[in-house]
Amino acid sequence: MQNNEEKTKNYIKYLEFLSRTAIALVEMPPSENIYRFIGNQLRSMAGNAVVIVCSYSEAASDLKIEFISDIGDNINEIFKKAGIDIMGISYPVDDNSRESLFQAKLLRLEGGLHALTCGKIPQNVCLLIERMAGIKEILVKGFVYNGRLFGKVAMIFREQTDPESLSIIETYINQAAVALQRKKAEEDLLSTQERCRLFFESAPDAYFITDMEGKILECNQAVKRITGYAKEDLLGKNIVEIISVVLEHRTQLVENLVKNKDGKSSGPYEFIFRKQDGTELIIELRTFPMTMDSGKSVLWVARDMTERRRFIDEIRKLAKFVYENPEPMLRVSIEGKLMYANPCSIQLLNELRCEMDKPVPKEWMPSIADSIEKTKKGMLEISVSDRLYLFEVIPIKEAGYVNLYGSDVTESKKAEKALRESEEKYRTIFEESKDVIYISTVGGKFVDINPAGMQLFGYSSREEIEGVDICMSLYADPADRQAILEECDGKGFVKDKEVVMKRKDGALLNILVTADAVRDENGKMVRLRGILKDITERRKLEKQLLQSQKMESLGQLAGGISHDFNNILTNIIGNASFLKTKISNENEIFEFINTIEEGAKHAADLTSQLLAFARGGKYNIELVDLNEIVRRTLRIIARTFTSSVSVDAEYEKDLPCVEADAGQMGQIIMNLCVNARDAMPNGGVLKISVRKVKIDFEAVSANLDAKQGEYACISVSDSGVGIDKVTIQRIFEPFFTTKELGRGTGLGLSVVYGIVKSHGGFIMVDSEINKGTTFEIYIPATEKKKTEVREKSGMELKGENELVLIVDDEKEILTLAKRILEANGYRALTAESGEKAVELFNANKSDVRLVILDMIMPRMDAMDIVNELKKIEPDANIILSTGYSQGDKAGEFNEKGINTIIQKPYNVNELLVHVKKALKKFD
Repeated sequence: MQNNEEKTKNYIKYLEFLSRTAIALVEMPPSENIYRFIGNQLRSMAGNAVVIVCSYSEAASDLKIEFISDIGDNINEIFKKAGIDIMGISYPVDDNSRESLFQAKLLRLEGGLHALTCGKIPQNVCLLIERMAGIKEILVKGFVYNGRLFGKVAMIFREQTDPESLSIIETYINQAAVALQRKKAEEDLLSTQERCRLFFESAPDAYFITDMEGKILECNQAVKRITGYAKEDLLGKNIVEIISVVLEHRTQLVENLVKNKDGKSSGPYEFIFRKQDGTELIIELRTFPMTMDSGKSVLWVARDMTERRRFIDEIRKLAKFVYENPEPMLRVSIEGKLMYANPCSIQLLNELRCEMDKPVPKEWMPSIADSIEKTKKGMLEISVSDRLYLFEVIPIKEAGYVNLYGSDVTESKKAEKALRESEEKYRTIFEESKDVIYISTVGGKFVDINPAGMQLFGYSSREEIEGVDICMSLYADPADRQAILEECDGKGFVKDKEVVMKRKDGALLNILVTADAVRDENGKMVRLRGILKDITERRKLEKQLLQSQKMESLGQLAGGISHDFNNILTNIIGNASFLKTKISNENEIFEFINTIEEGAKHAADLTSQLLAFARGGKYNIELVDLNEIVRRTLRIIARTFTSSVSVDAEYEKDLPCVEADAGQMGQIIMNLCVNARDAMPNGGVLKISVRKVKIDFEAVSANLDAKQGEYACISVSDSGVGIDKVTIQRIFEPFFTTKELGRGTGLGLSVVYGIVKSHGGFIMVDSEINKGTTFEIYIPATEKKKTEVREKSGMELKGENELVLIVDDEKEILTLAKRILEANGYRALTAESGEKAVELFNANKSDVRLVILDMIMPRMDAMDIVNELKKIEPDANIILSTGYSQGDKAGEFNEKGINTIIQKPYNVNELLVHVKKALKKFD
């Protein structure tokens, strides 16, 4: 008993430590080197071990030492005399070492310090240090997340380390890998933002960003080159007053702003612009509505067309110089034959395989025919290789041809496309944002607020929310509103100030307020404009983080323990059942062996419950007798509940089976029983009954989740404190709990609800204050009957000298399976690794009739082994054995045609039945 209590305390201590270190990673200052931070955390975990942390460069494919804990003055002196700066060492990562870094556990490194540094430190120096430091072993593991390597940890131990500590260190290394991935993603995001800014600043056209009234908020470097005005001279001025010197052009600009307010783009239009030195330019202007942090705005793209227009005019005036035109010029007859092409067009025509007096490409004809029919200018785009040409189609109908004046618009189209994609990207981001954007008076009324604000505070219209008193109606503490006003008035703004606000229905919200002051001409603050960010869920999740990590760690621990325990139980049950075949039922030791086997089977039942907890809702559907599930659960309750709670159980004799996951059904009953116990702090009566129920039309009408038919019903009642009417409406909500802090996650009933719904069932709840609560779980019944595997006679299960290849990383299981098969007329080969299995299969491919493959294998996993065997023999007959739950992983094997699984632990008969069935199916 004392040993179990100590283990429990140790597990709790380890989980609490992991939670603290995980939170420390999340709260790590941005300026701190994350590899050094992780190294210091590991040093505190590893006792007197030396910790070395390396970063990984994907570009160089090498590791660089970023942190090393104290290694002692004597060893430092050795490095100094050898002229070695260990912090400066970096070394390449080859395929073999990369594979080792992707292992799930800390890997014991052979070859000592010399191997650790890939020979960067001389071997004699390494041996001297190992003798002086008394190094026992070196363990290494990579920081790996989602198949990506971020670095490596090496831990040098001077004494033997217990497995529990190594398990905690491995878990923390996995947590650190997630933090490294997040930091890398943040760096990539900053890089993307910088590239977008570089595109804006380096664009050849002048870019202006204004508000909806035309006030200039931002402009790029090209503005100075094109307009002559410096950026600081333009900011804050109105673009309508600056960009045109012709009155009718100003009218057009104002019309463009009206279009932008309606969310429409405008242009291209040409305007007259007067530079700072008085020079007049012809510019082509386009506008695009967009959204920024400060609100709706307009992007103005101004292109200097002066030289282009002058050049075009000269070409038209000097028609005799068409031959020298630097742009493609073509003439095509109404019938579609090429009549003329200037020299600039030759390369274009050659690529199109278009010859003089021959038909032009048929793709041109719709634009040419349309232009002739309408007797107006048309446009034609021609794409050749990686270039794009835009042709003006000018019809000369009376002459019987059209002229095509072309220009290479490749670069401008690329720029326009990039700008459009960038605009669409950022417009989408802002349109989907749920943050509140608002303008308010100092007195506490909204002047304007976006739909996200109405939704957040629960108001149905802008008129309704603009009528509320912000201070009294939306702030939980009016003093917070006053503090924001004073700070804005004092320094002009507040940023990310956290306050508690409230919805129309009274629900409280955690809000980050960012606002700045709007002042009149006298400097008096008259408005506040800003953003409200709802962080209510974030605050809730932060509180749940510690418990969530504990549950996740327990799940991983349960899965790992169950797998290892099932391997042990396979050895016990298999050998016990094999031994029973060797002695008579009358032998006095037969009962002792039978007792060993039954006890191991009971342990296997407990392991299956651990697997049900660990697999996280992945169902293994089978025919289930709920009477049996209740009895099994009550045996556990009897050992854990206090004597102040008495248990009364009733079973129905002819209860139909249900198609369900037995482990999840047990979890439902256990969760309800634990809740019932907690509702009776001073003791009471827990009643559980199982019965058959027929749901009729009336019952269906009263419950939307119900369907007509037969159900198996589990009823769990307590005589406890009961649930009030308000609370009972929320009991199935995730994270909702009425228990005091530290005594409940709020997930128990939501898990029950999810499992029941997934099985096509429904739940009924009845409760009365101080009189108790009853939960009724309804699961659809089936007419199918649960049958036990019929044990066949020894002669029926005997083999006919077939060769079976057994693949498992547990030597004892290989020995057991080989012994059972050979004793029953089979030949057997064994392999402890995937590589050995492939080698043996290839050497005996014409003789091997069946492969029994463990689903969890080291180095070369089971799916890789299957793929290699299928390459050798596509029709290879393979069945799987596993100590884990089947879940999704087995589904992957189904796609390969492998749907037979031997669940560990198994006895002699179960193994022989599966083998015989697999061989008959193959035949």
